Amino acid sequence: MTEGARSGSGAPRPWGAVAVLMAATLLNTVDRLLPTILAEPIKHDLSLSDTALGFINGFGFLLVYAVMSIPIARVSDRGRYGVAISLCLAAWSAMTALGGLARTGLQLGLTRMGVAVGEAGSIPAAHAFISRRFEPERRATPLAVLTLAAPLGGVAAALGGGLLGQAIGWRRTLVALGLCGLLLAPLVLMALGARPAAQAGEAPQAPGLGSVARLFRKRSFLLLLAGSGATGMGAYAMVAFGPAFLMRAHGLTLRQVGTDYGLTQGLSGVAGLLLVGVLADRLARRDPRWRIWLAALMIA
Repeated sequence: MTEGARSGSGAPRPWGAVAVLMAATLLNTVDRLLPTILAEPIKHDLSLSDTALGFINGFGFLLVYAVMSIPIARVSDRGRYGVAISLCLAAWSAMTALGGLARTGLQLGLTRMGVAVGEAGSIPAAHAFISRRFEPERRATPLAVLTLAAPLGGVAAALGGGLLGQAIGWRRTLVALGLCGLLLAPLVLMALGARPAAQAGEAPQAPGLGSVARLFRKRSFLLLLAGSGATGMGAYAMVAFGPAFLMRAHGLTLRQVGTDYGLTQGLSGVAGLLLVGVLADRLARRDPRWRIWLAALMIA
């Protein structure tokens, strides 16, 4: 079944939805990374230790994100991708804006946990939407386009955090980014629709707990989880304290961190994702294992 057949309309519609999902995922990345770029002014303004800062931007955020992603994803499995993603977007954007009003580290930490709850439902629903509308052999490219939001969001977070943070302060920067997300939420709902996305005339149903349990009995699934966890551990450590390290050890200003660090990380990430996405689709036609092999090569 082609992309157009899956959507019930012409082929451009799924790709238009992918563009909207990319915009939402970009904001997802920006709202997640912005406090790490602004870590130094936040630390001094709220009198936080590095431990507290690491908990707010790292462990506390990711723990809530990991726990909430599964129940929210089960709601998305019923096919209401537009409702799930737009509500999640509105929720995490509102909490980002509220973070700019925090007066203590505890208040900021609670708002970041609220951001994590909202963001937890966006990525799984976006991947499910693409998986339902694109054939397996054509799926890597739209997923790569969606994943472009990660490096582009990193650039936007670094530039926005560096330039806006130095110009208007970290509080107003968080409020401004939160308002942008609230404006995008209704557009996401319009693009994806509010009705369940049925395939072949059947309403999608969420998998039972037995299906989830069977996944955890698969050796390949457990290895993927372990590999993703190890990769994420190193990546998030660098993200959480990379900007602060550059400012403390090398004397960079907030503006310089935003431009130099952000552009270097983002542009190299964009080039890598575009190359790997196209390459994976081509090589997977010969052997589907190339999707995992390429991922392992890029991580190495």
